Amino acid sequence: MTKFFAGAAGLALAAALAAAPALAHDDAKVKTLLAEANDDASASGDGSLKALTFGTWGVDLGARDTSVKPGDDFDKYANGGWFARTEIPADQASAGVDYDVYNLTQRQLRQLVTGAPATSQVGGLYQSFMDETRVDLYGNVKRSAAFEYAYALSDLDKPVDRKKWSMNPQEVNAYNGGLENKIVFPAAILQAPYFAESVDDAVNYGAIGAVIGHEITHGFDDQGRKIDANGAVRDWWTAADAKRFDEQAKGFGAQYATYEAAPGAFINPDLTMGENLADLAGLEVAYDAYHRSLDGKEAPVIDGLSGDQRFFLAFAQAWRDKARDDAIKQQVASDPHSPSRWRIIGPLRNVDAWYKAFNVPANAKYYLKPEDRTRIW
Repeated sequence: MTKFFAGAAGLALAAALAAAPALAHDDAKVKTLLAEANDDASASGDGSLKALTFGTWGVDLGARDTSVKPGDDFDKYANGGWFARTEIPADQASAGVDYDVYNLTQRQLRQLVTGAPATSQVGGLYQSFMDETRVDLYGNVKRSAAFEYAYALSDLDKPVDRKKWSMNPQEVNAYNGGLENKIVFPAAILQAPYFAESVDDAVNYGAIGAVIGHEITHGFDDQGRKIDANGAVRDWWTAADAKRFDEQAKGFGAQYATYEAAPGAFINPDLTMGENLADLAGLEVAYDAYHRSLDGKEAPVIDGLSGDQRFFLAFAQAWRDKARDDAIKQQVASDPHSPSRWRIIGPLRNVDAWYKAFNVPANAKYYLKPEDRTRIW
């Protein structure tokens, strides 16, 4: 998933927040501050800071462009209306769900920090940052670097701390720590539109469910297969399994090599293979989990949409993103993740259930014959 990095001051404040018992253990105070943050965001009129639950049950019906056929461009079918009315802010390379949730999370964090009593560790640290007559920016940067270096060195000659995260709670991201056999989902990604208790189950499975499945699959992709159950670097697959995997992965990669993400910039299937495989398998795992949750019953129809249709729409809207061409070109050249548009279209056209859900015909632009669809697991 797209990574966001907070500034040095934000990281320092977030670290202090975690280390401040007086506030960290005062649930009532934290809830009050979060509520104030939400109220303040609503009053500001800034859409990126309001609650992000789509519609009444989790899908943004107004974001669709139903003049587009699902099989011709599912990204535009699910998000075309949003594309048409959305402008990328001047200070951002893109606009989309990741940025929206990131901005909301930063607003909540900021409210917690600015609302902390001056006598608390968090409040005192914040006030010291705001005292322009005393702050030593250059010195603080040097001291921060020295602290981080010393902190990293403190792990030498110690057992691996499997509880230590490589991300902060406010990061809109997730990861699979292969060498530690763990998967981490920071708090920021466990909120709408990725997950909310109030929405339809199909939406949660299509959004956060596919993310969870994605991270699980990293344990079995082109890199994860080389790490065993103990976190040791060892190829534990049989030769036959490895051969079949490589053959299927090669065909899957050939699909991505045809995707022109920006003018003249095609996706590099070798660079993105692990993430693309995880996107596909994660979607399939989430779909299977959703149907297991139905326990043999038919999902209700909501606003004319079946459970499967809601599942796939939620998946597509969780990835919606509008980016500048230069940003996409940079991503294609250096990022192991495919641009969001192709994280929607690429996996879906290999999933049989998607074709059935939307009656995708054989003459659709992104139709693949059943025998040409990638089936690794």
